[in-house]
Amino acid sequence: MKTDVANQVQVRDLLKALMRLKKILRPFNLKIGDYNVLLFLRDTPSGTFPKTIGKEFLLLPAAVTRVLTFLEGAKLITRKFGDDRRTLPAYLTEEGRSLLDRLDEQTIDLFEKK
Repeated sequence: MKTDVANQVQVRDLLKALMRLKKILRPFNLKIGDYNVLLFLRDTPSGTFPKTIGKEFLLLPAAVTRVLTFLEGAKLITRKFGDDRRTLPAYLTEEGRSLLDRLDEQTIDLFEKK
């Protein structure tokens, strides 16, 4: 029984942290999924293919396209255009890296109990 209560507390704390994250991201017009993709791209400086992003986050190709198109429009990522954008790697731009640096400062203690 104590384990069930502890698990419920952990889930509640996680949900509170996610709500705080949503509030932090809102002024930047980002959703949690957009933020996750930016973090993933920061960890892959040589670029990442859309298919890899889809596998990592369990996203359908259309959802990956939506996220990448949005992030590209916001100048947070770049893709070199060709015949089929689905096969081109995405890269974090300096603007994207700068935004993540600012968000790091705001999210560093996100999962601390408040």
